[in-house]
Amino acid sequence: QEAAAPQAPIPAPAQLDQAIEEFARGVPAGITADRYAAFAVEMPKDEAEYKALSKQALVVVAALAKDASELPLKRVYLEQDQCTLELSLVASQRRKVRADSAAGKLMGKHRMDAYYLIPLSAWRTPGTLLADFAAHRKEFILGKFPQEIKEEFIRNDVEPGFDPFGPVKQEAVRTIVKRAAPGKPEFPEPPRGAGVRSVGIPVGGSWIAISSGVATGLLLHKVEPSYTGEQLNADTEVVLQVFIGKDGTVKYVYPRSGPAPLVGPAIEAVRQWRYRPYLVDCQPVQVNAVVTVVFRR
Repeated sequence: QEAAAPQAPIPAPAQLDQAIEEFARGVPAGITADRYAAFAVEMPKDEAEYKALSKQALVVVAALAKDASELPLKRVYLEQDQCTLELSLVASQRRKVRADSAAGKLMGKHRMDAYYLIPLSAWRTPGTLLADFAAHRKEFILGKFPQEIKEEFIRNDVEPGFDPFGPVKQEAVRTIVKRAAPGKPEFPEPPRGAGVRSVGIPVGGSWIAISSGVATGLLLHKVEPSYTGEQLNADTEVVLQVFIGKDGTVKYVYPRSGPAPLVGPAIEAVRQWRYRPYLVDCQPVQVNAVVTVVFRR
């Protein structure tokens, strides 16, 4: 019932069938399994493919079950530091399991291989890769991260972070899947606009717009504005557009509305605010939000 994470190194897709069969042969006689899953990884072959995949690799998950209703898998995801990254399914195929094989005897005849993209920036952070079966099993442990990256062009990337606006070229996805798949995988029809992945509303090409409420929830350190001018007759608001970096510091502040004498003190205060980084797929991204600074009478 409790799956044990396999030890590194992770096999290549061509070694996955052999790894499953060897695992099944190593299980003591008399033990049976209702389900099993294992994974392999296909890395980008060169820097061009690395960029075409928006700095991602391909995870191949082979799931076997005695009950056909367990397949396909409901999802595959990475748990890292209280953050869940659900992997993007790009292809799948049903595979035959020989009834007389060790895997067939132990785990059943039903098998489906699924192909997912995983940001390689996630590779560097400790975490656990898990799968939920369709019916009777959740949080099945597939393996642990981080794992060693051998490809020099990936190790030398000075900006390894996953770009949520980065284009994922569909031809590159098909190429890496076909290189990893032994049969004829099925590719789901991409939704309209698939080639460019975007989250939220970009401003200036790389900033994600978040709501004022979300920004307030991320605020860690707030400095109140100081105002030495005339006494205010009522509470007065200054509205600002704030651009927050991946590290949670305020990078740019622009006034939107408010009395001119109060704009300067409001900006000076907000420049000192600090936020918890906003995460997309467990990776920090640049965001912008509308912030209201209130001057009390």
